[in-house]
Amino acid sequence: MISAYIRKRKTKKKWMHEHSRQRAMERYDIFWSKRIEELVVAAIQRRNSLPKEKVRKQSNSRTIWRVMVDSSWLTVVYDKTRKCIITLLPDAPTVVSEHTTIPVMSDNNLGVDYGTDDYLVVLEQHFEFKQ
Repeated sequence: MISAYIRKRKTKKKWMHEHSRQRAMERYDIFWSKRIEELVVAAIQRRNSLPKEKVRKQSNSRTIWRVMVDSSWLTVVYDKTRKCIITLLPDAPTVVSEHTTIPVMSDNNLGVDYGTDDYLVVLEQHFEFKQ
């Protein structure tokens, strides 16, 4: 007997949208709608004026971006091939200096020399973030 119901398979883009929606709720406590995703993707593709900054290139098709949505910075991973957001990353600790605030992405997870005052600032911020 042949079933009348044929189940459609989800595309990878749909799986990524569901994953990013879950991570937005889990990590930033925001509802990640398709409209918000479209705005963020448009910002990354330079089609609108949302504040954004490129953090680093992860591979040929994936880049990590920080985008401002509703007065808060979100760290997202963008897939250039599928033109969608893969996931939202938790905020990384930052190094505060007199001139700029730099997101830390390095091997020792703090990105600063252990003998400097910047290291103490990063540690304080990191543990405040975790609590």
